[in-house]
Amino acid sequence: MGSLQADVDRFLSSPEANFGMATLRGQQLVTKIPADDDEGFRYFLKALLPSEDASDENEGGDAIGFTVEESAARSYRAMNILKQDLSRSCGPAILIKGPTQAGLLVKDLLLGLSKVSHDDSRRYSTFHIRELLDAIVEAYPEKAMSATATGGKQGVQDHLGPLMHTDQTLSVLTHLVCIGATGRKGIASAEKSAQHTAMYHHMHNDPRNKISLGQRRKFVKAMSDFALIDQLAHALTSKDAGEELCESILTVVEVIGYPPEDLPVPGQSQKPEKAKEEMVGEDILLAPLGNPEWWKVLFETIQNNACTYEQRESIARTCHHAFALATGNSSRICKSHAPATDATEQTGEKIVEEQEEKVVNRLIEWGLTDKMHSALRSQLPLLIQILNLPTHNILAYQATHSITPGANDELSSPDREMQSIRHPGRYRTQPLGSWRVQLLSLLKEILIYKGKSKGADEAHGGSHPCVLAMDAIMELPLSPEISKSKKTKNVEKDEQESTEPSEMVYNPWPVLCSLVWAYPNNDFYHIIFFQMLQSVVLEHHEASLRLILQKSKFLSRAVGSIKDEPLRGMLMNCLNLLQLRSKSLPPSAFLHQYLGSHDGWKANMDLLADLTASQQKPINNGGGEVIVDLNLGSPFAAKLGLAEIDEWDDSHTATTVSESSVDETSERVQIADGGGEPTGGGKKKKNKKKKKK
Repeated sequence: MGSLQADVDRFLSSPEANFGMATLRGQQLVTKIPADDDEGFRYFLKALLPSEDASDENEGGDAIGFTVEESAARSYRAMNILKQDLSRSCGPAILIKGPTQAGLLVKDLLLGLSKVSHDDSRRYSTFHIRELLDAIVEAYPEKAMSATATGGKQGVQDHLGPLMHTDQTLSVLTHLVCIGATGRKGIASAEKSAQHTAMYHHMHNDPRNKISLGQRRKFVKAMSDFALIDQLAHALTSKDAGEELCESILTVVEVIGYPPEDLPVPGQSQKPEKAKEEMVGEDILLAPLGNPEWWKVLFETIQNNACTYEQRESIARTCHHAFALATGNSSRICKSHAPATDATEQTGEKIVEEQEEKVVNRLIEWGLTDKMHSALRSQLPLLIQILNLPTHNILAYQATHSITPGANDELSSPDREMQSIRHPGRYRTQPLGSWRVQLLSLLKEILIYKGKSKGADEAHGGSHPCVLAMDAIMELPLSPEISKSKKTKNVEKDEQESTEPSEMVYNPWPVLCSLVWAYPNNDFYHIIFFQMLQSVVLEHHEASLRLILQKSKFLSRAVGSIKDEPLRGMLMNCLNLLQLRSKSLPPSAFLHQYLGSHDGWKANMDLLADLTASQQKPINNGGGEVIVDLNLGSPFAAKLGLAEIDEWDDSHTATTVSESSVDETSERVQIADGGGEPTGGGKKKKNKKKKKK
């Protein structure tokens, strides 16, 4: 054995070994391995894995007598030869003879990967071990899963624990978990997965290489006992957390929640699919996502001043897309075929209609999405707090500030004159930041989620989950600048004096409205705000509408800014949404009465109709007159989310109005922003109440 090991070492040190068993010398060397040796792969592991004997390595971790470059070359050649042995189609494998040997090799590779993952001098070994391990998982998935889960919770900790702390090894962890939980290969693998799938096509149909249902149950049970999702979230709280860790969590949630279909095998008849795929405990594996503490830990990490920008970005993206995957709104799974031409163009060719691929969302079927929404509702104050929204000068908030010295600074007369000159170089815009946009998108997802079915949630008095989220936001106190009455100002002033400013969380709606004008060119935020407003308007959540339209003065500012070029398109959508929704409501509804009594709204209705009609007209109309339908039931109304809403008439049953808009619908609207005059009946009623008090 000693002479054979020496021959292997000499071969690995030669450049000829770059081609592996494709060379005559490589084939002769492999045939020298005894036929009764079931672990022939160990002759090549010495060059690939760190030596267990410290005397065989120098201070840099490399084998004695070899430089770093030589050790890296030997490691690559050993990995390449073992991969070539796996892909042998002309005869049986010589080094890795079967599934049993593959399972033993997986154990050695996982332990070796945990040793070299933190050693920068052996970083080349990390890449080589990862690629070989990925290849074995593709070829012998069941044995790889069995070897990974061996040893119970402590065994999984030894095998997978070290893989969470480096970006180079997280892809291996993701690959193992996704294949073990779904039983499907060729998904969520490292960068060489597609090549491996093509190389081992002759093994894919071998029943010995399939993952049985029992093995999947054992693997998922081991991952649940290991608390994989909690461990990944805990790793996100470390300063070294990066984008790879975020991608690992999202990939696991995506693949388990939306398992890919098996690819059809050429030449084989398709078997009828089962009505419902049998579960192996995947819902228990992802159950921590429905725990409020899981989200609280991540939100508190963002709130910490020691949190780095990269870490904050990774956590925000994880939170947003994890819940978006649960609701089915994530861009990771919402793939569609866009039309070939613009909708406003008239062409002689047939326009390809946009078609959305329908996928089964198992997370909603398990009820996990509702639990996640409930957990996020309980953390809404913390989510709004970490957004770090402005608390002063809210209605006139400006994100662009002058960077010139103040007026009180000691300046010469010419400098003071130059200070009043508006110059692009003298102004700076405070950006929202990518992480804050991600969290705002998460808030939007919470506000638009309507639940598992079209019916209401029986456990909460018939309200949709989105209505419960709106109610939770409206329970937050208003900023003193927004509160109108002196009594409310005094109460909030006392609360502010007794509470630290950082602990006071105000209702975010006034700030969210002001950010539309503070960032006139930020299309990302405009889309987010429109979708939040759309959900509130469709549900006709009266408390939120009063705050948005009246106290936040959104309607008055919107009709006054409709001619502004950067905001025109977004504000037109918002105003048309309000107008069409009001037509579907009874005359006693708040929105219907408020729009009818707002002077600015009535004065600009014709302008809104003209601008909208001009926007919706086709570019090429052939010279003829085109009539654009802007009423309910039209394609334009459907684009605004009003496809299933009809216009109100006397015989109309108020089925389209949510229960949140039923209370106080008989009261007159009190105009608080100067847009219209209050009705006399409402004012007298208010005076009578004051006299009684």
